[in-house]
Amino acid sequence: MNTWNRTSSLPARVIPAALAGMLVSALAVSTLGAQSTPASRERHAIRFERPRAVGSRYRIEVSGEKTIRMEQRGAAAPVRDERTVVRMVAVERIVAVNAMGEPTNSEYTVETFEVERGGTRVTALARGTVFLLERATTPDGQARITVGGAPVAADIADALAVVVSRKVSAVSDDEVFGSTNPRRVGERWNINAAVAQRELAANGLTEVRLRGEVRAVELATVDSLPCLVLSANMTGRLGAIPNMPSVATFVSGTIETTHRGAFPTDGTSRPPTTEMTMGLDATFTVNAGAGQPVQTFHMVITDSRNEHATLLP
Repeated sequence: MNTWNRTSSLPARVIPAALAGMLVSALAVSTLGAQSTPASRERHAIRFERPRAVGSRYRIEVSGEKTIRMEQRGAAAPVRDERTVVRMVAVERIVAVNAMGEPTNSEYTVETFEVERGGTRVTALARGTVFLLERATTPDGQARITVGGAPVAADIADALAVVVSRKVSAVSDDEVFGSTNPRRVGERWNINAAVAQRELAANGLTEVRLRGEVRAVELATVDSLPCLVLSANMTGRLGAIPNMPSVATFVSGTIETTHRGAFPTDGTSRPPTTEMTMGLDATFTVNAGAGQPVQTFHMVITDSRNEHATLLP
């Protein structure tokens, strides 16, 4: 009897959702193509939240990768080994925002949308396709993605999840990564782990202890915008995985995220480029009973994303 068939939907359903909530939203911005400027002793306000205006338009160039690998101890081949690479170029129009100015609904007009799975690359959405993304605003909510009012196919929705955020967090980036004091280049400060842990708990991960820090790296010019480059890391040790079936027992697990951001010093402009990585590593056992041996599984899920956004007139 293949006991994994009874539990294979758990990691695909529960863990990615928890990881999505864990990030509290994309904070990171790369300095790809940026020009460094001399460091100064000047202090800069730390502002991660950059409210968007309804009707504003951005050209988005984004690539992402998601891998899921599951191994059974003693097995010659992995139980699951998947890699999805997505590249999208599109114009985003902000349709609705919440009280913090975070987009809840966005309309995308596709220029390029390519998906690679199993070594095969396909054009999943044709040039000119317009889709509406209505983001989930509650921890247990589901995003709605439609083309012409009809929901997109499940595999398209899964691919879009690799490159666009499908959830709006009730917690702001400033609450987790921010600083109440202005900071100089070179300074470091701790994340607000308690707030981040509450956000994780709202997404089902109630037994996790986090730590991390943020660093003001340098001043740089990105797309002609003077920016303060910030980097952040967050790591945590899991005490459990939610909603595991009765035949499965959690053994150990860790989560880790890394971010880098070049935030325009005007305090309002959207970061022009973003990058982030996140990962989960977990071990658990499955006991099918009936005299069968206990099986041990090791699962690793990783996500990465790089984005360039240009404000359009």
